[in-house]
Amino acid sequence: MRTITFNEVLCQAAELAGRDRTGIPNDDATLLRGVLSSAVRRRWTAAPWRELIRVEERTVTGGTISRTETDKTTIGEVMNVYDLDFRDEASAAPVPWADFDTEICLLGWDDTATAWAEFWIENPSLLSMGENERNDYGLPERFGEMLALEGAGHLLRVDGRTQEGNELLQLAESRWTEEAAAAWQLRDGATRVEYRMP
Repeated sequence: MRTITFNEVLCQAAELAGRDRTGIPNDDATLLRGVLSSAVRRRWTAAPWRELIRVEERTVTGGTISRTETDKTTIGEVMNVYDLDFRDEASAAPVPWADFDTEICLLGWDDTATAWAEFWIENPSLLSMGENERNDYGLPERFGEMLALEGAGHLLRVDGRTQEGNELLQLAESRWTEEAAAAWQLRDGATRVEYRMP
């Protein structure tokens, strides 16, 4: 996955709002950390972003799939569960499931089966990270410009430049909507081979 660091997005937002990207005042940095962290949390599962979606075979134990499994990606929010890998098997069928904090309950499955989970990787809790870890955190590159526009829009509104800030926020929302629509269209219209994750 191509990434952009959280810190770079923060600097771009400051720059778009007319501030020096190398000396962001503490109040502005605090505002941006909150705004950007909230935006990442909201947008993470807003669409099936190819770089954030995984499809993996999981062991079913006691009719459940654990969110964590050795040598597997930690399951974030679940999109679907299938009996077979739907990307390879035309006969793959959705499995009824219920999502719980630590596991996904498969309705009517036994202990000997495996299932295929389609899910978002775990949504980062950026505000609970230490400063260095958060600053270095790699966000999907496609999020960078839209997050920077959101952050800059909020900074301009705090400066009393409400119209300019609102324009940037509207532009960011428009771009998020376009990107999300394209991601859903790709997922829903892709052939099995095209839907292979990066």
